[in-house]
This record gives sequence, C-alpha cells and structure tokens, in this order.
Amino acid sequence: MKNKNTKVMLAVGLLLAVASLEFSGCKKGNEDPALSLRSRKARMTGVWNVVTYGDTSTFVGTSDNTSTDSEGYSYSSSSEMSYTERMNFAAGYMSQYYMEETNSSYGSAGLVNTQSGEYEYTMEDGDFEMSSMSTYTYAGGGSDIYSFDASGDHESAVSITYTFEGDGTFTAMIEMSNSLDYTYIEGGSSINSESSESSTTEISGTWSFIGGNKEDGFKKDERVALWYKSTEETYEQSATETYPLWNYTYTDSDEGDYTASGSDTDPDEVWDIVMLKNKEMKARRSYTNTYVDKSSYTYTDNDPYTENDDREYTGTSTGSSTMMLERQ
Repeated sequence: MKNKNTKVMLAVGLLLAVASLEFSGCKKGNEDPALSLRSRKARMTGVWNVVTYGDTSTFVGTSDNTSTDSEGYSYSSSSEMSYTERMNFAAGYMSQYYMEETNSSYGSAGLVNTQSGEYEYTMEDGDFEMSSMSTYTYAGGGSDIYSFDASGDHESAVSITYTFEGDGTFTAMIEMSNSLDYTYIEGGSSINSESSESSTTEISGTWSFIGGNKEDGFKKDERVALWYKSTEETYEQSATETYPLWNYTYTDSDEGDYTASGSDTDPDEVWDIVMLKNKEMKARRSYTNTYVDKSSYTYTDNDPYTENDDREYTGTSTGSSTMMLERQ
C-alpha cells in the first residue's frame, strides 16, 4: 500500500512539474515555439548578434552655429530640420534611404539670409545616388536656386550586439562605418567628392518583461522594455572635394564624443518579441531618442583658408524597426 501511494505521489508530482514547465515556457509571441523547455527569461538572457535589421525613423531638430574665418569675417546660422530615414542591413552591409528638409537663417551685421531645400540620397548594393535642391533668399533682395544630382560608390560595415543579463541589466554595442566616392556637376564643372564616417556607441541600462495589454492585444511577457542608464558615442568624419577645373581642393574633418544619462521613467525602447527560441529571436521595437550635442571644429583648404565653427545641435528621433537576432 505504501509503495502504491508513493507511485501516485510521484505521478502527481511529475504532472505538476510538466504543468509548471508548460506554463513558464508557453507560447507568447506570434511565432514562438508552442512549447519550450526553458523559461522565457532564460531564453532572453545571453549575448545576441543582430543579423538583419530594418528601420524607419523621423527626426526633428535644430542646429545653431557661430563661425569665424582667417579673413576676419564672422557669422551665425540657425537651422530647423526634419527628415525621414530608412535603413536596412544583412550580414554587416547597410543600405539606406534619407530625405531632409531644412530651413536656415544666417548672416552678420544684422543682415539675415535664409535657405530652404530638400536633400535626398540612397545607398544600396554598393551604389550611391543623391539629389539636392536649395533656395537662397538674400537680405538685400533676390534669390537663387541650386540643384544637382550625383552618383558613385558606397561601402559600409555594421555590427550590433545586445547582452541581456539575468539580473535585469543589459549592454548594447553598435559599430557603423560608411565611405562614399561620387561625382557631381555644379556650375558646369565636374566635382569629385570622397567622404567617410565611423561611430561606436555603447548603451547600458536595465531591461524587464512587461505586463499584457488586452486593448492592444499583447500578452504578459510578450514585450520587453529597455531603460538607458548611460549612452557613450565616439565618431569620426572626413570629407574631401576636388575641383579639377579650378585646381582647388576642399577638406573637412570632425571628431568627437557624446555622452548621456537616462532616467527611470518611460522606457527608451519597447520590443515586441514576435519569436523567442533558444538560438533565434525576432523583435519589433519602437523608440524615442533625444540628442544634445556641442562641438567645435576647424577646416582648411589650399588657398590657404581656415574657418572655425562652434555648433550646438538638439533633436528628437522617433521610429520603429524589425530585427532578427542570433545567440552568440
């Protein structure tokens, strides 16, 4: 009798264990496995490499500049800008679409000129295309319209890694580089332009599964919230334009770093975990980022001519993206 009761107790215990396992590992995302032997938190924890990425974002910002040059001239400018950007990459290669609308004012000694225009480019499959049109209205009267088209070569490299710890902290490492080599026509002259940029961004913060939302159709633990505690970015940019007709070369370079601290209020990102397996994850995310950047830089040409610029740049970017990640 004792042996029979022991067998019954073992059977009940096994059923309870299976039920608990199914409860902790049941399907949450639309493409989740029907049953997993690991809890959702255990599957989330680890190092993940982003292998494909598609993003659409909208940016609205302002830029204020003060400049002085070697000829004793000084001026200030103020710009309002908005643009939409679409970015995709797979296996480290990036393609990008970008469009910007700008309204600027600049001048000195109380004379203010204005500029407005559109700027658009695409980078895809190693090719680059760009078009631009700007209207300048002068304080003394009159206006000019400038436009040009360009095409050339494009190379890029991208690496994004997320590390989610079991204690609720995370880090993200984002490394990106771009180089362009293209030719355009301006004023009847062919101009060659070469540029490169690279950046490394490290984000640290906390993460947590969040509750369900019946109205929006989300289950408990289907979404993950990320709060940024600190963001550190370093970047380098350089550009060279050559005007063969005039035997003239223009060079410009900029480098700097950016740091920011977060808060414990609204999350900086919310991921909808569409699929979470032991070695694969598919996530849709939404985000809002605010930028504040102050920098100074100097550029020279072979006249020689030197200009010193001080810049203050603020803006807010909102967007959404879809990512496929693989466990490292």
